[in-house]
Amino acid sequence: MEDTEQVVQQALRHIRLRWIGAPFFLLGLMWLVFALQQAVAGGHWFPVMLGFASSMMGLTCFGLNHDTAIQMALQVRNRQPEYVFENPLQREVSEEINRDYANALSLSGHPTLGMILPVITLIVHGLMVYLLFIK
Repeated sequence: MEDTEQVVQQALRHIRLRWIGAPFFLLGLMWLVFALQQAVAGGHWFPVMLGFASSMMGLTCFGLNHDTAIQMALQVRNRQPEYVFENPLQREVSEEINRDYANALSLSGHPTLGMILPVITLIVHGLMVYLLFIK
């Protein structure tokens, strides 16, 4: 039972952590626009590529943590079919199962990467600030 609670708490952490991907995505789009403006005005094109990568990393943060949370929740449901999760996780699990049951069962969770990727994305955003405004 204690193992189940740990998995549920991890799943809740990932379902909340996924939202860090939204501002990372929007910030990455902003860097992309700034980099394009600078490149068109005679600057380097490398920041354009990095701006695109930073925005896509934001989307990846969202998707990776979402998939990890759903996979962990379904792992708990497999052991205890009657288990009821806290609201944000319960709602997402229900929506995912109702939308595409087979795909939900095939999701692959990566808890360690889900925790590390936002940090890497933050570093890339910091690099973008350096390239666009400080260098």
